Amino acid sequence: VGLIGVHVLDAAGVAHMKVKDLYLPGIIIAGLIFGVGFAVTGYCPGTALAAAAEGKPDAWMTIVGGLCGALTFAFLWPDLESSLASLGGFGPVTLHGSFGVEGLLIALPLGVLCLWGAVKLPGVRAT
Repeated sequence: VGLIGVHVLDAAGVAHMKVKDLYLPGIIIAGLIFGVGFAVTGYCPGTALAAAAEGKPDAWMTIVGGLCGALTFAFLWPDLESSLASLGGFGPVTLHGSFGVEGLLIALPLGVLCLWGAVKLPGVRAT
């Protein structure tokens, strides 16, 4: 619903989607750090908050670690941005832009596919 709604609003000129630049080295490094943190702690950010609300002390360490990582990134970003851009900055990249079509031509079929899955898949049993 959100995917289609945002593209309809963008096509109507009511909203504008701002796409961030693609920094491939930064995404790879961040994905590795996030993945290692996820594997070591067993929590993603959302489940860490839920577990902390249940009183689990290890969840608090995950939250503190995530906040320290975010703070470190925020302080280092001004120095990292230029080097990451020179290593692999691709500018704003979108799926529909890669195919040279309007966003709705990707969003609508994807939305229909999701709707079909929501209707059909609950009745499918695992073998």
